[in-house]
Amino acid sequence: MNNRTSLYCGIVLILATLLSSGCGGSPTYALKCNIDTQQYGFEITGETGNFTESMNNEATSYEYDTSGQVSGLTVNIDRDLVFDDNQHEYHIGGTIKLNPMTNELTYNITATGDTFGDAPQTCKMP
Repeated sequence: MNNRTSLYCGIVLILATLLSSGCGGSPTYALKCNIDTQQYGFEITGETGNFTESMNNEATSYEYDTSGQVSGLTVNIDRDLVFDDNQHEYHIGGTIKLNPMTNELTYNITATGDTFGDAPQTCKMP
C-alpha cells in the first residue's frame, strides 16, 4: 500500500468514526430547565419514553413585607426521575426564588444521575 492509499484509508476511517458518533451515535444527555415567573419544568434531553417522577418533600415558602404583601417566594425542588425503557435514574434538586413585586427571578437547579456520571448538569440564573 502506498502513502496516498494509506492517507485515503485513514481519512475514510476518521470520517466513518465521526459520522457514527455524531449522526447515529449516542444521544447527548443534558438538563434543560424551563423556568420563568409563571411556571417551571425540567427535561433530560436525550431521554425518551415514559418516566416516573417522584417529588420528595418539595415545598413553597412565602415572605411578606410589613404591609402583608408577598415580597418573596421560594420553591425548593427535590425530585427523582426513572425512565421506564432504560431504567436511567436522575435526581433534580435546587431552589427557585421570585420577588413578585419586581419579577426578579433567580434559580440554581442541579441534576445528577446515570448518564451524567461525575459531571452534574446545572441551570443557574444569574
